[in-house]
Amino acid sequence: DKPAGICGHLGHLAGDEMAQTSRTASRSLERDGSERRERAAGEVNLMATQDPVPSMEWEITTACNYQCSYCCQKSYVSKHGQHGSDETVQDVFALLKTLPGSWQIKLIGGEPFLHPRFFEMCDTITRLNHRVCTTTNFSLPFEKYAAFVEIAGERLAYLTASLHLEQVKSLDEFVEKAIRFQRLKPEAADFSV
Repeated sequence: DKPAGICGHLGHLAGDEMAQTSRTASRSLERDGSERRERAAGEVNLMATQDPVPSMEWEITTACNYQCSYCCQKSYVSKHGQHGSDETVQDVFALLKTLPGSWQIKLIGGEPFLHPRFFEMCDTITRLNHRVCTTTNFSLPFEKYAAFVEIAGERLAYLTASLHLEQVKSLDEFVEKAIRFQRLKPEAADFSV
């Protein structure tokens, strides 16, 4: 069994030449994950006993700092790569205030962290008692992801980091950043690559 996170994904993406990096990441995350599995062994599976969590995707930007050859949004981004307007942001904030209960709000893009109001959006979402999640290409400095964790706190549902091998300059640096994030995030938050 491989722990959740980057271990289960790097092997088939990186190929044989990256096997050592994958094994190193796997050993590190296994240490973090084994403690979690030990604590969870006697716990009830909440997914089996609770109603589904209502969720909403909010495309906050189409801008991206990558130019992947296989991107399905590439032609759209090159013509329309822009951030959601301030008016749209305020309209969505107003909508979030009306939602009953706690929702899971997924910020998507392009690259969501590029939106100049990204951290404000996260803060507003969590202050309204919703949970925040996002998918990122994980290319920005680690401090951006640490700030995200600090703002979202226990309201962070998950972060998915997309590994784009044709864009990543160093797989080792990507893996190290992923390991650091795995250790930093709240225990209940999910993280995968």
